[in-house]
Amino acid sequence: MNGDDVARENLFSIEVGDFGPVSRANVDLRPLTVFLGKSNTGKSMLATLIYSLHKGLTGPDLSFGTRRADIDGNLNESIGTLIGEIDERRDASSEATVSLPDAITEFVRARFDRMSDYLDKEISRCFGSVNGRDLVRRGCPTAEVAMNCRMANRSRDPIHHLAIRKDSMDFRTAFPERIDIPVRAIAEAETAPMPGSMFWSGGEWSRAHPVELLQFLIEYLQNRLYGIHGKKVHCLPAGRTGIMRLLPFVTRTLIQDKVDSRKHKGSMHGFPGVLADFVDGMLTVSDSEPPPFPTDLYKHASSFEERILGGRVWASDQPVFPDYRYGPSGWNEGIDMHFSSSMISEMAPLVLHIQYLVEPGDLLIIEEPEAHLHPELQVELMKLLAVLVRAGTRVVITTHSEWMIEGLSNIVHASGLPEDHRKEVHLAPGQVGVWKFEDEGRQGHGIEVREIALEDYRAYPSGFDDVAIELHNQWADTVNRAGEGS
Repeated sequence: MNGDDVARENLFSIEVGDFGPVSRANVDLRPLTVFLGKSNTGKSMLATLIYSLHKGLTGPDLSFGTRRADIDGNLNESIGTLIGEIDERRDASSEATVSLPDAITEFVRARFDRMSDYLDKEISRCFGSVNGRDLVRRGCPTAEVAMNCRMANRSRDPIHHLAIRKDSMDFRTAFPERIDIPVRAIAEAETAPMPGSMFWSGGEWSRAHPVELLQFLIEYLQNRLYGIHGKKVHCLPAGRTGIMRLLPFVTRTLIQDKVDSRKHKGSMHGFPGVLADFVDGMLTVSDSEPPPFPTDLYKHASSFEERILGGRVWASDQPVFPDYRYGPSGWNEGIDMHFSSSMISEMAPLVLHIQYLVEPGDLLIIEEPEAHLHPELQVELMKLLAVLVRAGTRVVITTHSEWMIEGLSNIVHASGLPEDHRKEVHLAPGQVGVWKFEDEGRQGHGIEVREIALEDYRAYPSGFDDVAIELHNQWADTVNRAGEGS
């Protein structure tokens, strides 16, 4: 399997219409996904939508509350039939599946009907908005969002649809007519519990405990249908330098009702949940100790920290609020973060997240990672992001940086070299997706988002060269006019 094939495993795509300033977008989330374009074109809004969808679709436990009293005679009979089929096919090939009986399918579908309410609350929480009015493109009645998880649906047809109206949200999933479950997945779930748990019965599903089987089926389908591009999601919003300098004065109680949508009271209307989650993550980091056996991600972040930051950053827990510090190489003690450079304050959250919070398989969203970085450091940062992708982390960034796009172009071009000629980190073209948010000639028609392809022996056509050419022409014109006047 080559890099392109690997890149498209578990591919998640999202199609958006009339959302924020964006009139149309159809984006495949790759292992590394880049949003670029002019300011105020909707890059952050689409990134926040992806974050809120991930939190809303994977956060709630749809199996919670399943009771024995919910199982009537027809459903109980169907469960018995299903367990019988599992037993018959247990020793079959690894590709063997069992189909869910109609009664079980209807029971599961009823649970998934709850998702609309969960998603409504989570999107409102993440954007800090109590209704959809702020999310629908001006002059349009509805914003439409369609999603497809290729792990659950091999076709390109969307299976999830979200309609955001000014006063409501409606979410629905197009369930397949027939639901097949791999016997292998069921067998793995059977051996997971410790002996003595409710449904452990000699290593097999017990007919006496159908509730546990229903819970497993709901959880399995939730992961299959809504397994949106990563196990957990983390977002580093723009403006991290300012947030880090204010962070010691922000306590957990200020954001408690925003961190969990189930506690959402609306008492802090306008304070985005994505920002609250970031602050909560940084507070979590303040309670963390360096691992006794560092992970690969921890090592990558620490190497970047020493090489680029010229020292290390850490959080020391204080009685009232965390104290974030920076220590240059060779220093025994650090200085308060607000006495360090803006580059240190900007990079500290990224380093600490990778060291303590991010795991392989997670989705990491970073807004404007180039902020406060010298162009040379922007190129080095892009190399770190490529290393994270190769280590199994999914990454989405928004950027205005020509240097990061040029650096990414070199990283992708390097994948075309013979293996013994590769001296630097590389990513296959199919592992990377670059999407440009365009407003040229679209006055009053909204922003259109399109993928731009890497050109042979050149960089991604970002449009940044147009600015350089215009500046050169202005310089040449100034020089010519100066010569005429002498």
